[in-house]
Amino acid sequence: MGVRGLKTYIESSNRNLRSCAFRDKRLIIDGCNLYYRLYFGCNLDQMHGGDYDAFEEMITRFFENLRACDIEPYVVLDGGGDHTDKKLDTLMKRQQDKINAAFALSVGKKGNFLPIHVKDVFTQLLHKLKVPLVQCLEEADWEIAALAKEWNCPVLSDDSDFYIFNLEAGLLPIAHFQWERVKVESKTNKKFIQAKHFTVSKFCASFNMNADLLPVFASILGNDYVKLENIKNLGWEKYAKPGTENTLIDGLLNWLSQFPRPEEAVSALLKLTDHKEKNFVQEALSKEIQEYKLISGSLAQFFHSKMIPRTAYTGPLQILPEQTLRLLLEGKLSSLIIDTLVHQRFFFPSQVEDFRLPCSSETSRPIRQVIYGLLLSGKKQTGKPIKTLPGASKPYVEEYSRLDLNLNSQKVEAIKTKVMEGLQLETLWEVMKMS
Repeated sequence: MGVRGLKTYIESSNRNLRSCAFRDKRLIIDGCNLYYRLYFGCNLDQMHGGDYDAFEEMITRFFENLRACDIEPYVVLDGGGDHTDKKLDTLMKRQQDKINAAFALSVGKKGNFLPIHVKDVFTQLLHKLKVPLVQCLEEADWEIAALAKEWNCPVLSDDSDFYIFNLEAGLLPIAHFQWERVKVESKTNKKFIQAKHFTVSKFCASFNMNADLLPVFASILGNDYVKLENIKNLGWEKYAKPGTENTLIDGLLNWLSQFPRPEEAVSALLKLTDHKEKNFVQEALSKEIQEYKLISGSLAQFFHSKMIPRTAYTGPLQILPEQTLRLLLEGKLSSLIIDTLVHQRFFFPSQVEDFRLPCSSETSRPIRQVIYGLLLSGKKQTGKPIKTLPGASKPYVEEYSRLDLNLNSQKVEAIKTKVMEGLQLETLWEVMKMS
């Protein structure tokens, strides 16, 4: 997710972030955001496949410093893509951007590109360090926020969506989390990490605004999922306070502050909207507001007792054996399994390579075809519709990877070999035990 421009706006004023000495508390960590920020923040090698020794040393030091301050970390990682496919256009654009960044590095230009195995190294190291972690079955933002609300503890992330979720314990932005320099309180001799703390309640109080209006604000400004350009360009700047740098954000927040509840704000917006667009705008705003409503999530039980969430037993993933689901949630299996079953689609990460040659992911395609065959034969058993190649009854997975300098998709046939005859997903682990 992520709300464009909001992070910069909030950090432009000292009143929005207060200093705090953080110690002796639970901390929910946005894992993907953390490894992304730390890898780039420490200027590690991006051109030669990744500097994983230095990365491992840095991550080890990070969690050692947390423990020195009696901070109890819980790491949550993204898994598969959103089941509604509402973010597909954004995903495709980002994949093309990554191809461009990888190519720039390959020809000696500057850029930021995350090496291909950073997530794997990060996950394996956390298991080694015995840091509790879970890989969500979809994107992690909502589950992170729901867990933080349930446990009443802060989130560590630089994702601007956590400036919208109304979390009582608030957000600690990674950019201001000074984990490398552990300090000692002179009176108690206890160690702490200097950080900055954000809460929605204090932010909204500065505008005298109901916090429930922030999701409306996020929808208008536009995030990954909702693009309401016509509403965004209705001249909100005229409501900004004099001397404000980002007049669009400030003006919109000031305008929204006049309404007691989201319903009144949405009604006022619809009056400003062209008649032809009213239904679309109303539906888009309604969906977006729901995205930020928090109820009890499924992660607390998994962290406490390794109990698999009930939601995992519904939809396309219900065919997976319990052991497979558990390994997915522990981050020990690739999210390729999730995306194959949910979307019959997978985006392969780009890497810095010789762009005159075929994409390196092609070399392992025969292995993937067998994996697809095993997974999709199981999906067929549920009676759910399965996508097949035109003019044939053969299931496929749509693979997105690089072709020269462009993102390209190819329908790859799922293969069932003779060795796989009689092999079912439900009994796969028993067969492995016997072999």
